[in-house]
Amino acid sequence: MKHIKPKPSILLSLIAIVTLTTCEERKYDNPYDPQVNIDSLAPYNLQVEHLGIFEKKLTWECDAEHAESFVIDKKTGEENWQNAVATVSGDTHEWIDTDIELDKTHYYRIRTRFDEQVTQKTSVEFEEAFPEPSNFQTEKLSDKSYKLSWTDNSSGEQGFKIDRKTADGQWKTAYGTVEANHTEFIDTNVFVNPAKGLNVKYRLYAYYEGYESEQILTSTDAALIPPADLQIIRNPITTATLQWTDNSNGEDGFKIERKYKGGNWEEIATVTETHYQDTDFDLNTQVFYRVSAYVGQYHSSFVESDFDATIPPPENLEITANSISSVTLNWDYNTTGHEGFKIDRKVNDGAWENDFAVVDSETTNFSDENVDLVNNEYTYRVYAYLEGYKSAKMEKSIYIPDIGEVYAGGIVFYLDGQGGGLVCAESDQHTDAEWGCWGTAIGGTGTGIGDGAANTAAIVAGCSESGIAARICDELELNGYSDWFLPSIDELNLMYENLHQAGMGGFADNVYWSSSEYSSSIAWGQSFSDGGQYNYGKDYYIRVRAVRAF
Repeated sequence: MKHIKPKPSILLSLIAIVTLTTCEERKYDNPYDPQVNIDSLAPYNLQVEHLGIFEKKLTWECDAEHAESFVIDKKTGEENWQNAVATVSGDTHEWIDTDIELDKTHYYRIRTRFDEQVTQKTSVEFEEAFPEPSNFQTEKLSDKSYKLSWTDNSSGEQGFKIDRKTADGQWKTAYGTVEANHTEFIDTNVFVNPAKGLNVKYRLYAYYEGYESEQILTSTDAALIPPADLQIIRNPITTATLQWTDNSNGEDGFKIERKYKGGNWEEIATVTETHYQDTDFDLNTQVFYRVSAYVGQYHSSFVESDFDATIPPPENLEITANSISSVTLNWDYNTTGHEGFKIDRKVNDGAWENDFAVVDSETTNFSDENVDLVNNEYTYRVYAYLEGYKSAKMEKSIYIPDIGEVYAGGIVFYLDGQGGGLVCAESDQHTDAEWGCWGTAIGGTGTGIGDGAANTAAIVAGCSESGIAARICDELELNGYSDWFLPSIDELNLMYENLHQAGMGGFADNVYWSSSEYSSSIAWGQSFSDGGQYNYGKDYYIRVRAVRAF
């Protein structure tokens, strides 16, 4: 027989093929291979994923490529195992359990099935709790409205419930309820129970049918801010207008209470504005008011103020003699709401003639044409009135004084025979003043009795220099009078004759200015040393004594 000898190249190829086949890594994933450990094909890395409070997803891994199915057992709490509660195909690596019980521990075990063969079991467990919300906060929207907000940590809840209580009161369960996935609630009735105080507590929890999550708490001190800056404006006398600043937000309005000195507070009005007008208070007493903001039956603390409701008296009462048989009373009154004025009169030390005269509210003068000033002194008192109320009385007297008598703000040095006259100030107003405006003619000044006031007005208007004799007198306010003037040369002479020569008036033995001009650079003055009347340069420094008429 003939033997064929193989070629070397063919032998090398066969050796290489055998070698490669022999060295390739063997996979042990065939459960029917006697050399494969069946338990090595069991599931591993079994995990539980939270889908919702009643829904969980199991996931796992498995190296078997020929698995028929995966079998899942389940146990809840202390109950027995439920074998094969679910079976999924071998190419599926997840399963969703929709039958979760809250507040219980759930156990799962899973195995791989190959026809009649099954692997060992892989287990996992978890305890299902109802996640409570978190980050529970309150935000003030107004004095009676608060917004509650929180973070939703659950999935699948029916909603959230809010319980509430004020101070030490009882919890009101499910005071508020919101739907699932909502994370805000607005309480618009914070002061529903003011008697229990203002500390408001809330507790929040998620719920599903009979299940509830753990509760979380928050609280706030709800305070209604009081108004401020209460002011009372009174005019007319029968009306008090109250004004204040609103510091609160969302109040229903404001309550106004009133009382009198020594009395009790009583509520007189509720308003929604920041002002109120009271036209029904007692007069001639102290009236107190207080204002608070309110919501429902609750009110804030008060802001208070008060005023004197006394009817104001007339002011600046003056009596002028028109003649020895006639006088006129004049007064000022800056308030309205009174009915008028009443005048009482008294002659010498006699009894008062009450309600001697009555004038209406628009009249602020009265003339008495039945007097005898030569022989009597007359005293008058004037007061405002409204119904049975009356103001304090302003009182003043008039009579014909004697020369040298202190009267009407000064010393009498002249009487006109009709109840009027002139007085001079009791001391000098200046010791060395210029007449002023040397070289400028004022013009129109007189020398006679009664010319001094007009002379002074002309000088002040025509000479702008400060500190001159006429301006010193014109600007003088003394003993309640402001109508002083520089005397004319004849009025100055009466002061010399009737006062100085009688040792009255406190004059110096020196020269005094008059308001009588002689020329553009010269004016009249009088020496109280010898009584002489001389012309002096307007730039001379000479004494000044003011006078006024009554």
